[in-house]
Amino acid sequence: MTVEELRQDRAALVHELEGAGARFKGNSGTCPFHNDNSPSLSLHQGPDQIWRCKCHATTCGFSGDIFDVRARLLGVPVGELIKQADDSHFEAKPRNQNSKGKRVYKSVEEMEQNIRHRSETFLYINPDIGHLEMVVFRIQNPDGSKTFLQARSVKGGFTFGAPEKPWPLYNRGEARKADVVLVVEGEKCVNTLRSIGVPAVTSPGGAGKASHANWSDLAGKRIYLWPDFDDPGQNHMHEVAAILEKLGCELLWIDPAMIQPPLPPKGDVCDYLAGMDCFAEEKSNAVMALLETARPIGPSGELSEQIEDTIAGRRESIPFPWKQLSDGTRALQPGTVTLLCGDIGGTKSFAALQAAAFWHRQNIKTATYELEDDRAFHLNRVFAQLAGESNLTNDQWVRANPERVRELFNAHKGFLDSFGKTIYEAPNRVVPIADLASWARDRAAEGCRIIILDPITAAGVNDKRWNDDLAFMVEGKKAVAEYGASLLLVTHGKKGRNGQMDIDQLSGGASYGRFSQTVLWLERLKEAKTITVEGNCGLQPARINRVVHIVKARNSFGAGLAVGFHFDGKTLTLTEEGVIAK
Repeated sequence: MTVEELRQDRAALVHELEGAGARFKGNSGTCPFHNDNSPSLSLHQGPDQIWRCKCHATTCGFSGDIFDVRARLLGVPVGELIKQADDSHFEAKPRNQNSKGKRVYKSVEEMEQNIRHRSETFLYINPDIGHLEMVVFRIQNPDGSKTFLQARSVKGGFTFGAPEKPWPLYNRGEARKADVVLVVEGEKCVNTLRSIGVPAVTSPGGAGKASHANWSDLAGKRIYLWPDFDDPGQNHMHEVAAILEKLGCELLWIDPAMIQPPLPPKGDVCDYLAGMDCFAEEKSNAVMALLETARPIGPSGELSEQIEDTIAGRRESIPFPWKQLSDGTRALQPGTVTLLCGDIGGTKSFAALQAAAFWHRQNIKTATYELEDDRAFHLNRVFAQLAGESNLTNDQWVRANPERVRELFNAHKGFLDSFGKTIYEAPNRVVPIADLASWARDRAAEGCRIIILDPITAAGVNDKRWNDDLAFMVEGKKAVAEYGASLLLVTHGKKGRNGQMDIDQLSGGASYGRFSQTVLWLERLKEAKTITVEGNCGLQPARINRVVHIVKARNSFGAGLAVGFHFDGKTLTLTEEGVIAK
């Protein structure tokens, strides 16, 4: 067949893709160039009559004709492949194929000869029968990037494509014999550790594929988890930990951020050992010494770490300015999200600003993103609270009392300068909610203990808001959990809720109420009145006189809570006598 005939032959393209591991039903199939559980590859014929494939997965996006597929598999330029094309390499129905139409190679060596820029070959051997069941080829591309091809054993030889799941572990034979095993990412890291006598394993496919492997060979063993020094590597090893925990393993975590000398970004075992100019025994001793620094994880290990952090003062709940609210909710623990909600005009921002100023005076690092009104507007509110003069927010009173205002301003100017630097503003633009998630992560990484967004409902979202809200909450919780911060989100109730105070009545997606540990609902009463709040957590029922605001709280640390507030027009102050747990 000529080059043009091959390009216009649908069967030839399908055979080439299936030989690489794709599975087809009609013109839809799985992509062989990434882990494709749900078909993302489609076939189409253009006006030039050439058949092409296109992967619609955003993480892949491969597209091309039969020559592009073959070039990707062999790691050679398309032009060179077309120039050397002949019938033996490109037949609509290859002669050397099995019953399913897959191209079969007689040996691994024959496959290696057909892969350009191959740097290493990793053999997965079944220790029970000594049978080679899986092969991974590492390709070092001329542009510096690396790709991997998988192959499996079939009748008559080998063919491209992974075997059926679950996949075997690399070096599982040696791991079976060892009581202590390292789990790393990548076959190259395993081989590096094997060369210095340290038993190690990895799962095929790299980060994100842990669930596709069979980890049963490690059941009941003492396992050290050594992730690559990047987010995908950490996430992958957490996935491995969850699997091994169910197999009764004792798990210990090696934190790549604590390794000395420091690893480069994405650094791994190979990078750690490459910097050592010494014999294998000394490298082995260095690895063993590093294992001594690993921390236990798993149910008891995680709790033990939390307890020790609490005893040492590294983990504590940040108090609100109002003691009883703090004692009743313990809301601002590390890694938590708290909602402060209520109706429009319910002084939620006043409460958030008063709390932020209180934390700033306590040298607790905070950051506040004000999405409505500018920084001067919010600092004026703080100024009124600091001075104890609510009229400072009244323009007419300010004009009538210039000397008094200047006197108060000069008395508090230093604090306002210092506190103002913690406030970010975006009064005249809509900030995409994904950018707010990144901002929160950056502030957490800088060491901010409390991060406030006011109001989160002003963030820019797409037409499917619930998806954006969910993504924000997932990323926000992940950031504060990683850095031990707390996220405080100001929001409000839905329109037309008829005065109900219910987390299902929050504005925005349901993910806010669902993924927050604490919800504080600030209710503004139309008229001051006396109320009785009752509860069952050891406190006696109490009467609260002249209450203008009530905060109702629900969280995962205590139970319900109601707190009375006095309000003199602009300044919000919590009454000390009006708290009862429920």
